[in-house]
Amino acid sequence: MDSNFLGKDQFIWWKGVVEDRKDPIMLGRVKVRIFGWHSEDPQQILTDDLPWASVSTPADTGRNPVGLKEGDWVW
Repeated sequence: MDSNFLGKDQFIWWKGVVEDRKDPIMLGRVKVRIFGWHSEDPQQILTDDLPWASVSTPADTGRNPVGLKEGDWVW
């Protein structure tokens, strides 16, 4: 049985809050502080040190001209 699909093996589901959306290579990524993984204290882990997260689907789908913004919760 092939187990190389989303949700099996090494994949980790998470929830977090968007802290930065100024992707320097303009791929639409956002920096996310993951709840329970990263410290809630921004002095312990700076926003600059958070990982970039890829957005799996357009966040605005053409209906919301703003899209994701700092403070939005994401999966």
